[in-house]
Amino acid sequence: MKYTLFIFLVSFYWISCTYENEEDFFGKSDCEPKNASYSQHIQSILNNHCGTSGCHIAGGSSPVLFENYQQTKSKVDDGTFYNRVIVLRNMPPHYALSDCQIQYIKYWHDIGAPDN
Repeated sequence: MKYTLFIFLVSFYWISCTYENEEDFFGKSDCEPKNASYSQHIQSILNNHCGTSGCHIAGGSSPVLFENYQQTKSKVDDGTFYNRVIVLRNMPPHYALSDCQIQYIKYWHDIGAPDN
């Protein structure tokens, strides 16, 4: 009995130590932040998670608006956008952005937040 248990534990340990990367396990990710653009990615993230919540739109609960590129860029330029979304991750407050959305925003910010 002890020998069988030992073989089982060694086998389990050996199997659990095999290397599998996330892509092999879950399939290829659709997250390609190197293709990030304001018009295709960032604007839709902002519209879906910052505007529809009733916060960053005209008449919303926040005085900061993200309805167009210029409004967004002003918050990017003063550092508050990056700090709240990427560093603190407390925006949006009631909904956590996915890792992929964060990667898109970070990459777009890091390349200078172009109007593309």
